[in-house]
Amino acid sequence: MKKQNIIGYVRVSTEDQAKEGVSLEMQRDKIMQYCKLREFNLCRIESDEGKSAKDLNRPGIRKILASIKKDDTKYTGIVVYKLDRIFRSTQDALSMTKKLQEKGIGFFSIQENLDTASAMGKFFFTILAALAQMERELISERTVAALKQLKDTNRVYGTVPYGWKEEKGLLVSNLREVTIAKAITKKRYEQSWGYSSIARWLNLKRVPTRKGGNWYPQQIKNILNSNIGKMLKPVEEKEQIK
Repeated sequence: MKKQNIIGYVRVSTEDQAKEGVSLEMQRDKIMQYCKLREFNLCRIESDEGKSAKDLNRPGIRKILASIKKDDTKYTGIVVYKLDRIFRSTQDALSMTKKLQEKGIGFFSIQENLDTASAMGKFFFTILAALAQMERELISERTVAALKQLKDTNRVYGTVPYGWKEEKGLLVSNLREVTIAKAITKKRYEQSWGYSSIARWLNLKRVPTRKGGNWYPQQIKNILNSNIGKMLKPVEEKEQIK
């Protein structure tokens, strides 16, 4: 029986890199062991490091699809360690596997013991993809609810916004940054200065940024569009925008 020619795929996001058990090295090792056990010919392993699986527009995935399109008779399967390494939505999962099936290419996921080469495997793949998406959506809903609770109680979550500082887990006004924000809004709205002019003025005055570096136009724009910038915007300016 002719050996199957397989392409492996591994991925970690920025968040994954801080966790145990999902490293690129571990995924590669599992794929190599799996292919050896099933006597597959592992041609190569493509990877995406620091990439989210929000969609299929990733360098590693694009290389795999390009290879399949170019040599559609050479490759017979794709192997991943776990389903969420390659897909984040049921739609993406079904769309890609349909394209693979049309070319006679199977999809294997080690953790879920998944093999779309069989009818039962295709059925379980659809169920698992849907369950994986539901789990992510539930986690997202819980995260949003938790962040809202922190925001409603004025507790710190994420990056502390400009004009504020953290004290014992609570957000309180940062007088220095509020003073700088006031100067920025005055230059912008009362004197019609551009972002670049304000940045140069602050640098000439040797006013430090939050991190102690130089000012740039985008930073000025970000402050003006932030909550503190909107709070300090003159009333007539707010009315003109409506």
